[in-house]
Amino acid sequence: MTAEGVERVLITGGAGFIGSHISEFYAKKGNEVIVIDNLSRAEILGKDVGDPLYNWNYLKNNYP
Repeated sequence: MTAEGVERVLITGGAGFIGSHISEFYAKKGNEVIVIDNLSRAEILGKDVGDPLYNWNYLKNNYP
């Protein structure tokens, strides 16, 4: 917990479906959310999974 009473939350895989929703949940509660993601879903799965930055950009634009 920081001095101001705001909790810091670290989300790994935060640009994925589940991680982005968890990140948004904590951000809406007023927590400081740190998101880490290597954005390699398409490479790992070996197929196109849409825009790998969609969730990342949504979080960045809505929860600075």
